This record gives sequence, structure tokens and C-alpha cells, in this order.
Amino acid sequence: MALVLGAQVGDAFLVGRRKITVASIDSPAQVTLKRDDGKTFAVGSEEMTEVFRDVFIGIGPDFATWRLRLLFDAPRSLLIRRG
Repeated sequence: MALVLGAQVGDAFLVGRRKITVASIDSPAQVTLKRDDGKTFAVGSEEMTEVFRDVFIGIGPDFATWRLRLLFDAPRSLLIRRG
């Protein structure tokens, strides 16, 4: 089961010892994430995107409020938190 966290532009998340930030919301179905090393990823609602080894992120709608929801799929041993 994926971890689901609400997000907005500028929010950062720590994935283990690495950081990923919401750089922009490009459309209701796509966002751009920026990793701590400067690499960017276009993440959409159609499929999960691997942003770190064994860490996948996708987006999902929140139909009640239309806010961005990030879906994290990673090993259970990896700590994921807001940063």
C-alpha cells in the first residue's frame, strides 16, 4: 500500500537521507519534482515514476478538495517524512 501525503508547490519530503521537492504543478494530472541533486522528474497520475532506487512516486486526486496528493511506494524500512 502506498503512503499518501498532501502537497503543494515548495513542499519538501525526506526519503531516507535524500530530499525531494514539489517544483511545480503543471496540470491537474502532472507535477514536476526536484531531487536534492538537481535532477527533475515529471510525475503523472497514469503511472508511478522512480525518483530514487526502489522509490516510486505518483499523484492521485483528492476529489473532495482538488488538492495535490503524492503517492509514495517504497520499501517499508525507508523513512519518509516532510522535510
